[in-house]
Amino acid sequence: MNIVTATALDAKRIIALRLLNSVLLDGNDAPLRLALVKAGIGSDISGSFSSSLLQPIFSIRASGAEAKDLDKFVQVIYSTLQEISRQGIDTKLLTAQLNSEEFKLREADFGVYPKGLLYGLSCYDTWLYGGDPFISLKFTELMDYLRNKIGSGYYEHLIETYLLDNTHKVLLVLKPEPGKEERKAQRDAATMAKIKAGLSAAEINKYCELTKELHARQGAEDAPKDLASIPVLERKDIRRPVENENYTVTTAGKRKILYLAQKTNKIVYANWYYDISGIPAQLIPYAYLFIDV
Repeated sequence: MNIVTATALDAKRIIALRLLNSVLLDGNDAPLRLALVKAGIGSDISGSFSSSLLQPIFSIRASGAEAKDLDKFVQVIYSTLQEISRQGIDTKLLTAQLNSEEFKLREADFGVYPKGLLYGLSCYDTWLYGGDPFISLKFTELMDYLRNKIGSGYYEHLIETYLLDNTHKVLLVLKPEPGKEERKAQRDAATMAKIKAGLSAAEINKYCELTKELHARQGAEDAPKDLASIPVLERKDIRRPVENENYTVTTAGKRKILYLAQKTNKIVYANWYYDISGIPAQLIPYAYLFIDV
C-alpha cells in the first residue's frame, strides 16, 4: 500500500511522517508490523517513506504474502491504525525514535561518503520544488517542535488525516509467475539457434576465434609497464610529524580523566580504557570475545 502524503515543502510534517513510519513498522515492538505478523500476512513486513519527491509516499509492504490475503492486509492496516489513533501512540516509542533520528542528524556519520555531498543532496529535497534549500539543515528547531508535540494528539491526527482519511493511495500486488525463468531460457536458446542457423561456417569460425582471443586476454597477466602505471603510496610520502591533541587532564578520585574538546554537535563521546597488560597472551582472544559479549 502506497499513500501520497503532504508535500516535500512541509518540513515538519515530513519528518513527523517519517518518524511515524519507523514507529509503526520498524522493530519488533512496531504496532502495525506486529498486527500484520500476528494476522499471518506475509513472511516479512516492512515500510518506507520516500521524502525526496514533491508528493512523498508512505509505503507499507508485506513480502511473501498470498494474493488472496489482499483484503485482509487492507483490513488489518485500517483497523490497527484506527485503534492507534483512538488510544494514542506509545509515547516511549515516539520518544525513542525521535531521539534516534536526532542522534543520526547530529552525528552525521555518512560512512565513506563526504559529509558536504550528502548535505548538498538533502538540500535538493525542497530546493527542486522552489522551497528553502536550507530547511533540512535546520533540524534542531524541527526536532524541538516534534518533541513538544508528543502526547498532544498531533501524531494521532496525522494518522487520521494522511493515512486513514486520505484516498490518494494505490494497492500494488506483485505475483510471481511459476516457470517464467525456464520459459525465458527456452526462448533465448531458440533465438540463439535461429541466429546461428543464419550464419555461414566462416562467420561462426570468426566468432569462435574472437571468443578465444577474449578469454586469452582475460587470463593473461598484466604487463610490467601497465602495473608500474598504477599510483602507489610509498613510505617517503607519509609525513613524519605527529599531530598533537590539546586535551585537559583532571582527576576524580583515583581516576584520571582526559577531556578533548571537539566539534561534535552536542554529542558527548565517552571512552573508558583499562590496563589489561597483566592478561596472558593466550587469553587475549578471549578479551575480544568478552568485549563483544
